[in-house]
Amino acid sequence: MVSIPRKTVEEEHKTLGHYKAPCGTLPMQRSALLQAANQMAQMVLGSYLTPLESRMVYQAVFLSKFSYVLPQCYFTSNQLQQIESKAQQAFTAKCGFNRKMSLAIRYGPLSLGGAGFVQLSTIQGEGQLTNFLKHWRSNTYVSSLLRCSLAWAQMNAGISVPLLMVLSMSIPHLESVFLQSTRSFLSRIDGQIEVDDPFVPPEQREHDAYIMDIALASPEFSPADLR
Repeated sequence: MVSIPRKTVEEEHKTLGHYKAPCGTLPMQRSALLQAANQMAQMVLGSYLTPLESRMVYQAVFLSKFSYVLPQCYFTSNQLQQIESKAQQAFTAKCGFNRKMSLAIRYGPLSLGGAGFVQLSTIQGEGQLTNFLKHWRSNTYVSSLLRCSLAWAQMNAGISVPLLMVLSMSIPHLESVFLQSTRSFLSRIDGQIEVDDPFVPPEQREHDAYIMDIALASPEFSPADLR
């Protein structure tokens, strides 16, 4: 006999190193990442690494560790900033830079005179886009699920334009946290994704309108009203 305990949709379970919950919340994953980042900061600050060795650890260990998990997550920029704060300052100091240096310089590319560090929000967003394009262009069960998810999200949004092409429109009632996060990153980098089938429901009759287009354009509705 094998006893299989019941789990609620809010309860996260660990699969291949990721904590996931069907309802979309990620408190355990966030805590695990914060603990890992802080441990890395303590390890680096207490070591005898040279600036060159510190850069190697940052590139080969720190970034690789977070690049594995974050593409499947959808944390906000503020949450990721809280996770990486101590670790980024530690690596900045150990690599020979001032901890109080401007963030624009810290995260600027080396080719333009920046320090070449990478924000976790960039790693997460880049991974999201890579995963989306990889599965959209393939023919697997995951690809089918992705298309179903986009179709459902487009119907849920109720707007007349593709979700991943028109990023200027805020959609506070969109329930897909992953696609909402992907839209935020695309808006941040001034990008868009054009898919072969955006799943925008066609108008059924003459003089039809998309109700959510009207609601979103009206100042009378708050985000709670729109939801």
